[in-house]
Amino acid sequence: MLNAITLFKELSTEDRLELLKTGTESCFKSGDVLFRQGDSARHFYIVTKGVVKVSRKTNDREFILGTYGKNTFFGEIALLGEMTHPFSGLAVEHSCVYTFDKDNFWRMLALFPSIRKVVLDYMGRRMQEMQIISHGHEKFIALGTLAAGLAHELNNPASAANRAVGQLQTTMMERYTLLLKYMEQYLTPEQMQVLLKLKHNTFMYATKSMCLNFSLDPLTRMDLEDRLVRWLEERGVEDGWKLTSSLLVAGITPEQLSEISDRVATDTFKDLLTLLETMVSEASLLNVLSQGVGRVSELVSAVKNYSHLDQAVTKQSNISIHQGLESTLTMMSHELKKHQILVERDYAKNLPLIYGNAATLNQVWSNLIDNAIDAVGEKGKIRIRTSQEEDKCVTVEIADNGAGISTEVQTRIFEPFFTTKEVGKGTGIGLSLVYRVVVKEHDGDVRCFSEPGETSFRVRLPTVD
Repeated sequence: MLNAITLFKELSTEDRLELLKTGTESCFKSGDVLFRQGDSARHFYIVTKGVVKVSRKTNDREFILGTYGKNTFFGEIALLGEMTHPFSGLAVEHSCVYTFDKDNFWRMLALFPSIRKVVLDYMGRRMQEMQIISHGHEKFIALGTLAAGLAHELNNPASAANRAVGQLQTTMMERYTLLLKYMEQYLTPEQMQVLLKLKHNTFMYATKSMCLNFSLDPLTRMDLEDRLVRWLEERGVEDGWKLTSSLLVAGITPEQLSEISDRVATDTFKDLLTLLETMVSEASLLNVLSQGVGRVSELVSAVKNYSHLDQAVTKQSNISIHQGLESTLTMMSHELKKHQILVERDYAKNLPLIYGNAATLNQVWSNLIDNAIDAVGEKGKIRIRTSQEEDKCVTVEIADNGAGISTEVQTRIFEPFFTTKEVGKGTGIGLSLVYRVVVKEHDGDVRCFSEPGETSFRVRLPTVD
C-alpha cells in the first residue's frame, strides 16, 4: 500500500515495510470527524482512500482550507509546531487514512531525509496558504461589516426617496391637469387637444429618456435648435433660446406649436411655452432623481448579493453563476467605466445551478475581472462566456485583449505571493485564492490560456446532481 504513496517513493522496500509497522490504517464514513480545531495534535495523516476536508472556524464562520484526496498528507503543521490543531478534519465521503503517532512521525523525519524534505516543503507552502486565507478572511470580514452598514444606512432612505419620487410624479400630474383646465378658457377645443397631446409627449420623452438629445448627432441637434429659435423670434417670443433645449428634449417641433400659436394671443402663447418648458424640466429632473435612487438601490442589492449578507458565509447552496457574475460586474462598474472598458457577455441559456459558496466564488470573479482590467488598460475589452459541458460541469471563461502572459509566468501564476506587478501594486494573493476556492473548496478546475492579444482564465465547476 505504501508503495503507491509519493512521499515514500525514494525509500527502499525494506524501509517501506518498516514504516508500515509503525502506522495504523483507519476508515471513516462520510461526515465523520477525524479531529477538531483545538484538539491536541497526536497524528500525522496520509489519505489512502476518499477525500478529507480541512477547515478553520473563526467568529462562527467556517473557511475551507483545502480538500485532500488519495496519496496526500496533512497534520504536519500542528506536530512540528507543537501546538493544537489549527483546523478541523472531516471525511467528505467514505475515506481511509494511514496515521503515524507523534513519536513515529518525528522518528520518520529523523531517519529519512527524503521524507523530511517533502514534509517541510509542503509545510512551508501550507503556512503561506494559511496566511493568504487569514488575510482574505480579514478583508472579507471588513467587506461584510462595511456592506452590512451600507445596506442598512442606504436601503431605508433610498426606499423612502423612491416612494417620494412616485408621489411627486402623481402630485405634479394633478397640478398640470388643474393648470390645463384653467387654460381651457383661452383655447379652442382643437387647440386644447393639441396641447394635451404635447403634454403626453413631454412626459413620454422626458421620463423614458427617448429624446432627440440622445438619438441625434450634435450637428443635427444644433440645426433643430436654430430652427426653433428663429421660429420663436418670428412670433415675438423673447429669449426663446432659453426654452429650445427643453422643448427639443420633449420632441416638440415648430409645426406642433403652430397649431396653437396661430389662434391665441402672444402673451397666452408665451405662458403656454413656459408651462411646457417647466413640465419638461421637472419631468427630466424627476427622471434623473428616479434613476439615481434606483442606482443606489441596485448597488445596495449588489453588495448584499456579492457578500451574501443574509446567509452564513460558509453556507453551501444551489447558486446561479450568472447572478454572481452580474453582482460582481455591478460592484466593479466604476472601474470599468473609468477605463472605458467594454464588457461582452456570452451567457449560455438555461445554465444549470452549482452547489457551492456564492460569497467565495464572487471573490473568484472579482480577482479575475480585476486582473483583466489591469491587463487591458484604457478602452480595452473583456469577454465573459459561460457554457455547459457534457461531464456535468459548467465553464466560466473570463478573457481580455491585453498584452498576454509569457509561458514562464503561466507556469507560476497560481503560486502564493507570486506577482509580476510593481511593488505596492500586487500581493500575489489573488490568483492563489482563485485556485484554492475553485479547486480545493469546490472540487473544480481553473486554467490559464494566453497568447499575445488574448488571455483567458477558464473555471470549471461541477453542477448540482
